[in-house]
Amino acid sequence: MKKRFFAFTLLAVSVLVSVNAEADDIDDFFDEISIGVMEFSSGTMELYPEQAIVVGNVFTQRLAMSVPDNITVVGHGQLSRIAEENHMSTEGYVSNRNAARIGRLAGCRYIIAGIVTDLKRRTASTGVHFIVRMGQTIDVATAGADIRLIDTETGEALLSIADTARATQKDSQFNVNVGEVLDVLPRNISREYPTYMPSSKNVDASFGRSQTGMEATSMFLLSSRLSMRVVEAITGKYPVVSSVSGKEVTLSIGSNGGAVNGMLYRIFSPEGNIAIVQLKDVQANQSRAKLYSKGYGKLSLAREGDRVFPTDIYEAKAMIKNKTFIHKREGAAKKAKSSKAKKKESRKSLPNWGDK
Repeated sequence: MKKRFFAFTLLAVSVLVSVNAEADDIDDFFDEISIGVMEFSSGTMELYPEQAIVVGNVFTQRLAMSVPDNITVVGHGQLSRIAEENHMSTEGYVSNRNAARIGRLAGCRYIIAGIVTDLKRRTASTGVHFIVRMGQTIDVATAGADIRLIDTETGEALLSIADTARATQKDSQFNVNVGEVLDVLPRNISREYPTYMPSSKNVDASFGRSQTGMEATSMFLLSSRLSMRVVEAITGKYPVVSSVSGKEVTLSIGSNGGAVNGMLYRIFSPEGNIAIVQLKDVQANQSRAKLYSKGYGKLSLAREGDRVFPTDIYEAKAMIKNKTFIHKREGAAKKAKSSKAKKKESRKSLPNWGDK
């Protein structure tokens, strides 16, 4: 009887272990997510389709650098081939429904469609805008795009955003840093089909330039901002201030999340903009930063948990012009008031020299 009971117990335990293992496998399966990025199209007659594709490739690379390890990014090369096999098109504007269908065929949980709306150079002397392909001498490059994050199961757009970023020739070292990053093949790119990825040479070649410049940097900044919004929409996670120490802050984003030395980040809270900081020591999962310059907010008001987001110098200057930086925080005011009250009480408790 005891032997039978022992055998039954062993069988029950083995079945339970097997069920738990299968459950873990199922959880792991659902944790694995694929995001497809369709070929970006041109939203203006002034842009070559090839230039829009380059912007989309930079965005794909930035997204692959920003997503967690359980997310794989599928480039437009694989999507275009699958669409062609099923007699569908990925060129031009693609409806949410068709994009979702292509995404399902590719095994993607989400798919992103994008349109490049702006790609310009601007001269400092005249302020006149020139399209990048004209090859004019410039001081500012602008890149803009609209993207849609589509749920392939429902065909609904979970996120629809438009953004613009600018870069200048002033910070040449930052442009070089960006060029080096663009030459890195992300770990989370699907390699089932050959996927064209940007490199500093390819980006420059599309604009007839021999060295990495601000055109690549403007696309890099734009793509960093858009990819961060996508990651937040899917995972609910975003970078924050992890610590504050004197004239420096540490941010919870590093090279694994797409950060590069020289980048500007905006620190903000529900109360408003707090400061503009520049990354100076980017590590794998965190970065140290300092106040960009005097007048760009107060680092002393930053707290752990404050959100951060990539920005550019033009957006930062607009914050100063529009006076969007806060000058005090509610908690800090209460703390200061409490400190003053304690000092006042302390003075009252001290005896006067004239008392006997």
